[in-house]
Amino acid sequence: WMMAPLFVLNVALCSIAGLVIYANYADCDPVTRGWIAHDDEILPFFVVNALSTTPGLPGLFVACLCASTLSTISSGLNSLAAVVLEDIVRPIRPTMTDETASQISKYLAAVFGLSNIGLAFMMSYLDAKVLWASYNIIGLASGPQLGVFTLGMLFPAATSKPAFGGMLVSVVTLLWFGFGAELTSVTHPPSGDVSGCLGNVTSHAHLNSKRTPISFASSTTWPIYRLSPLWYTFLGALLVVLSASLFKAVCCRQRKTSTDIRLLSPVVHGWTSNGYRRLGKEEHIRI
Repeated sequence: WMMAPLFVLNVALCSIAGLVIYANYADCDPVTRGWIAHDDEILPFFVVNALSTTPGLPGLFVACLCASTLSTISSGLNSLAAVVLEDIVRPIRPTMTDETASQISKYLAAVFGLSNIGLAFMMSYLDAKVLWASYNIIGLASGPQLGVFTLGMLFPAATSKPAFGGMLVSVVTLLWFGFGAELTSVTHPPSGDVSGCLGNVTSHAHLNSKRTPISFASSTTWPIYRLSPLWYTFLGALLVVLSASLFKAVCCRQRKTSTDIRLLSPVVHGWTSNGYRRLGKEEHIRI
């Protein structure tokens, strides 16, 4: 919960930056005009233009951008190396020393870092599809995980088999939606407005003709394929909860067991119906 205000602030700043850039280039598209080659170059292009009168500020912006990116990636690489070391390598070699584990962790981080560099070069050929591909991947990965954690914290009767079944249903459904939307999309050439550019733009022969086409969902496609990938996380979590509850009610009934109440959300501690009651900190709740 402590990260929520910072996350909202970060999204708000990004949204404000996008609105400011749109207000500046609504009638003079830099990509169509040929000033930049790709859409993702518009933010540094705007910074250079807007802050060029103040010496040092464009360079400071680039430095902050690189520092924030490297800090985020480095923490992810170290975390991934630690997880692989503890969950895969250490069970195979339980007697290895701490020095050996440290060396293996460094090698794993280097391998994952090189893999990220290779993926970055591959993504450079996807142009405008990189952003939407990232949304699809994030929704596919985070939606089922959010659903499983929500199921475990809010539904004491949930067990491993229904949770796994719900997660499988969620992943398959999101894959269906994602691939279906990609296969039924229609590609349109972008048409950036250059009527407000300074200078007499009378001919479009010199304008950028290599701008990446944009894919849109056809108006005749099934409405579910027109769903934005930004909804995939919520939809995936909802599918996990509903599917797991259905599996539990239909085919996964078992004898009652006890669950540590500290593993559950405080929201369910006060339930008084269906056999639930308020319990102490060290007590267990019957499911």
